[in-house]
Amino acid sequence: MAFDPMRDLKGYMTQEQLDKIEQKCTTLKELSIIQTLRYTGIRVSELTTIEIKNVLLKERIIIIYALKQRKKYRKERRIIISTTLAETLQYYIKEHKPQTQLFKITRFGIFKLVRRLGKRTGINTIGEKQLHPHHFRHSFAINWIKKGGGLEQLQKYLGHTDIKTTTQYLQFSPQDVKEEYDKIIK
Repeated sequence: MAFDPMRDLKGYMTQEQLDKIEQKCTTLKELSIIQTLRYTGIRVSELTTIEIKNVLLKERIIIIYALKQRKKYRKERRIIISTTLAETLQYYIKEHKPQTQLFKITRFGIFKLVRRLGKRTGINTIGEKQLHPHHFRHSFAINWIKKGGGLEQLQKYLGHTDIKTTTQYLQFSPQDVKEEYDKIIK
């Protein structure tokens, strides 16, 4: 098989696909989890460890702690959240009254939720891979850049220490390349 340089290997979700997935949520908990993944781009491991005391709705901030491998400290990152997500989380907290963790769910539970929502919407693959929670992080990063957000700000927001890690998210689809080309070369 010959190499096709215009093949979309990683893929990401469009705003329309993200909307479809969000619309298929049937519970407030599902909606809260999906919106948190969608509007923050955080890792699944970070989502499962958010403590309720670190959700500052009035300031629209969630404090994320990433456990550094091979080190004995947790790295703090403050992420800004959208008004939409803040409102959803406010309803979720009021209804579910979480005590310590914001969401009582495992990584596998999130994986199953995303796959279930994918089936409900007919979005089973993104690029050449089955729909996976990490697609939300990848989609967040691509959409950030496509809307004019800066690479350095994205690096800080995603919690990357090396800019090279952030640039891995910049693999645009062949359609994106074509649209950009058409804008520049008319």
